Amino acid sequence: MRTRCEPTDFAVCITPGSDTLIGVSGEFDLATVPLFEAALQKLELLSVRCVVLDLARLTFMDAAGLHTVLDLHAACLRLSKALTIVPGPRNVQRVFELTGFDRLLPFSRS
Repeated sequence: MRTRCEPTDFAVCITPGSDTLIGVSGEFDLATVPLFEAALQKLELLSVRCVVLDLARLTFMDAAGLHTVLDLHAACLRLSKALTIVPGPRNVQRVFELTGFDRLLPFSRS
């Protein structure tokens, strides 16, 4: 399997396959959302069985990053693809908690 990474302070690494891993690191904000969206466009969601979005290596996330996660969740629901989100560090998870999305999104609880 080939892993693609977009080189910047913000990184999106996609390990494609029927179970696709999307790892993000750095600051997920208004400035870096276009990098995430460009990387995601290369992924063919129709051929994926499930998606794991790993937020563990993020250092910051703002409302634009949150909105992008919600867009990915909506796309997975629309295409009947399973989505699991690996929680980020405390400051990132706080964004989900303050908005109530921590109870609505499919976070891994392990």
